[in-house]
Amino acid sequence: MADAPTTLVIIGASGDLTRRLLLPGLGSLLAVEPDREVVVVGADRDEMSQEDWGGTIRAAFAEADTPQETVDRVVGQARYDMTDALDEGQLRELIGSVEGDLVIYFALPPQVTVKVCALLEKIPLPEGTMLAMEKPFGHDLASAVELNRQATRVVPENQIFRIDHFLGVNTVLNLLGLRFANRIFQPLWSAEHIERVEIFYDESLALEGRAGYYDRAGALIDMTQSHLLQVLSMFAMESPASMEAEELQSLKSQVLRATSLWGDDPATATRRARYTAGHVGGKDVPDYVDEEGVDPANKTETLSEVVLEVRNLSKRFGGITAVDDVSFDVHEGEILGLIGPNGSGKSTLFNCILGQLAPSAGEVRVDGHGVTGLRPSELNRRGVSRTFQLLQVFPKLTVRENLILAGQEHQGRMLARLFGKRDAGLSAQADRMIAFFRLSHLAEETAGSLSYGQQKLLDAAMAFMAGPRLVLLDEPAGGVNLTMLASLKE
Repeated sequence: MADAPTTLVIIGASGDLTRRLLLPGLGSLLAVEPDREVVVVGADRDEMSQEDWGGTIRAAFAEADTPQETVDRVVGQARYDMTDALDEGQLRELIGSVEGDLVIYFALPPQVTVKVCALLEKIPLPEGTMLAMEKPFGHDLASAVELNRQATRVVPENQIFRIDHFLGVNTVLNLLGLRFANRIFQPLWSAEHIERVEIFYDESLALEGRAGYYDRAGALIDMTQSHLLQVLSMFAMESPASMEAEELQSLKSQVLRATSLWGDDPATATRRARYTAGHVGGKDVPDYVDEEGVDPANKTETLSEVVLEVRNLSKRFGGITAVDDVSFDVHEGEILGLIGPNGSGKSTLFNCILGQLAPSAGEVRVDGHGVTGLRPSELNRRGVSRTFQLLQVFPKLTVRENLILAGQEHQGRMLARLFGKRDAGLSAQADRMIAFFRLSHLAEETAGSLSYGQQKLLDAAMAFMAGPRLVLLDEPAGGVNLTMLASLKE
């Protein structure tokens, strides 16, 4: 428990981050330590009354069940200052008005944070001032390096806190106990016993007015390279000698240095997509490109998938495939696509179709007819193929020949293939599948020569040769958890 009061100055206080994450997080801390003295000062260019600021704090603390006496005390001491943080005079006045230990929280885009830090370098700060900033830390490597350099010109490195709220999620924290304090799992946590790792985060939140930030970031920057790579590093790191920040940082960095794209091929190890118009959580959601503030020319993705491997890390995870997968869970409308559960039949859409989720989780329609909750036989009748496990792959035939054979088998023309006759339509469809699944460089290779991941992509392509409107894959294709809607319209 802190003896002296701490002043938390939130620069960018009117934004989504403050309301949705920062203030509820502070409320959770005060629910555990109700006597901790914190003065919350909000600062932003937007106008906000003191009453509205107090209401924002109360609403956030209510989510954390903060004691009412503590809520009243914090709200009574809190204030909101309308401040342009890029104006040195206004920023100097804001900093000069606070008392006690100071924490400056940057709820700002990184390009603004680095400019504010440049101004703070010119302003005297109380001894021991701490800086806290949320991801993303820059928009590329060069800007991240510059942000770090600028921040350390303001305060020493040990007074800078780079926040990733995913690391505070119980599921992520439980990884430490599951791995290092469990006598059953600890000795089995290696490439010898784990075939692949899937890390995915499905989000039901649409753009919700975040176009100013999100349309310039996208899922790859917003989620994959920050949150999900952090989870990957905690999953694969060696046992820490202590829980000190420097120890954990060193071990996680070791993992990330050993991590690379699967096959060193960005074209086959990555996939991007974005949601279209649909219905989720009881609301109609427009096509992403039709959202206010979105520039279609940016080609921003709302789903990113990256297949990675951790190489030669103390021989623990060498050769393991790790999949980072993030998507907006908006599934509705005329869907022609590929949906793959996470290896155990637990994808959101998969469960939605089987009727295992509430209707508000979304509905899938094929040709205008709902397929949510239908039995397998009814799914097939609606043009939904649930599995491709009955399709046989012939190892001595090429990828293209296997695809054509799959199409002929589904259409009852097996004898035509045996007598060497080809169907021009199926050949064209096979070429489409080869292009979509990025198998062009393997089209004339025999199926028996493919790697495991390539075979899974071939399996998925063969499933589509049947011509269903929707395919539910019982296994990930190519090691990827394909919670994805891929446009395969004629």
